[in-house]
This record gives sequence, structure tokens and C-alpha cells, in this order.
Amino acid sequence: PPQFSFLAESFKPPEDLSWSVGLNLSFPLFTGGEKLAERQRAVKELSRIETERRSVRERIEQRVRSALHIAGASYAAIQQARLAAEAARKSLEVVLFRIHIHRDWYRLLIYWMPKMLRWSPIRLLPMPFTIS
Repeated sequence: PPQFSFLAESFKPPEDLSWSVGLNLSFPLFTGGEKLAERQRAVKELSRIETERRSVRERIEQRVRSALHIAGASYAAIQQARLAAEAARKSLEVVLFRIHIHRDWYRLLIYWMPKMLRWSPIRLLPMPFTIS
């Protein structure tokens, strides 16, 4: 029978059956402070970005309010201009009406005055001027 001694030697029972378990704990005293500082920087950066965002939002809101105020003022100015134009139109109508009345009144006076003077008893009084 063949000899397989090299296999038998490789499967020898272990001489020492003791086990060793180790636990390595490390507390990053210096790197832990670095992480805390990095976290604080991140919180400050986030706070700065939030403040900047609020500031931008407030500026946009202010611009919108300002534009709405200008638009409202323009609308009021347009309304006032329309009212002023209407008042001017009515005033012109009154003036033209009065001119028309006065013109007609003067026409009547010019037409009737000489006739009235010819027919009136006042004609007997001496007149310093003549109407033709």
C-alpha cells in the first residue's frame, strides 16, 4: 500500500487549542474636536445661507409691492385725468352755451334796439347820438 505520510502530517491535531480575542477601542480625542468644529462651521454656513435667502425673498417682495404701488398710483392718476377731462368738457359746454346765449342776446339787442328807439315815446327827447 502506498504511503501518504505528507497528508497525514498536514492534518495533525493542533497542539494549542487556546484562543485569543482582542478588542481595540479608540476615542478620537483630537479628531473628534475637528468633527465638532466642522459641524459648527456647517451650521453657521447653513444659517448664513438661510439669512441670505430671507434677504433675497424680502427684496423681491419689496420690489413686487413697489411695482403694485406704482401701478395703483398710475391707475388713480388715470382716473383723475379722466375726471379732469370730463370736467373740462362740461366746462367747455357751459362756456359755449353761454357764448351762444349772449351772442343771440346781442343779436336781438342789435336788431330790436333801433326799432324800439324809433317806436318809443323816448324818441321825443333829444338824442345826442344816432343809431343806424
